[in-house]
Amino acid sequence: MVYLIGVAHRVQYTNDKSDPGEIMRFSAFLEMKALKLKITCIAEELNAEVLREKKATACTALAVTRKLNIEHRFCEPDRSEREALGIPSERIHTKAPVGDGDSRKDIGERIRKEREKYFELRERFWIDRIEDKIDEPIFFICGADHVGSFGTLLSEKGYDVEVLIEDWTEPNRQAPLAFLQYRGRGSLNEY
Repeated sequence: MVYLIGVAHRVQYTNDKSDPGEIMRFSAFLEMKALKLKITCIAEELNAEVLREKKATACTALAVTRKLNIEHRFCEPDRSEREALGIPSERIHTKAPVGDGDSRKDIGERIRKEREKYFELRERFWIDRIEDKIDEPIFFICGADHVGSFGTLLSEKGYDVEVLIEDWTEPNRQAPLAFLQYRGRGSLNEY
């Protein structure tokens, strides 16, 4: 069973721009749900190159897997893998042509559409990275924009999938106080 967790990527790592409270809540959420669902692996749309580029000092999911003594996998293709797959770098996506009179919204929409052209290639790559674990209970953390398409792709391939959280970063998404207070005592059924 693949449990999908959609996020804004900023919760996947810690750097000088991170909100420590947001990282703590996300980490606590992962830990609690992993224990409750007997998760054996946390995989994610991330790689070591991105962590270096973002000047990350920690990876949230990796820290949780180390604490719980379960497996962690980076699944996002790195630059050389992207090139081999024919996926342009992120920088190319941001250089979409701009016409006179284009609003920021128009430009943003054009960039989003250009990036989405390559979602399926990337998502198939992710499946290749987790295929040997796919019959076990695992988390897959990805950008919230991927939850629908990746979930559909997994289902079409005959895999069991459940969306645990469509978008962790919804404006009102907060871990309940009881959830944060658990941290090693009480009942896992509180959340």
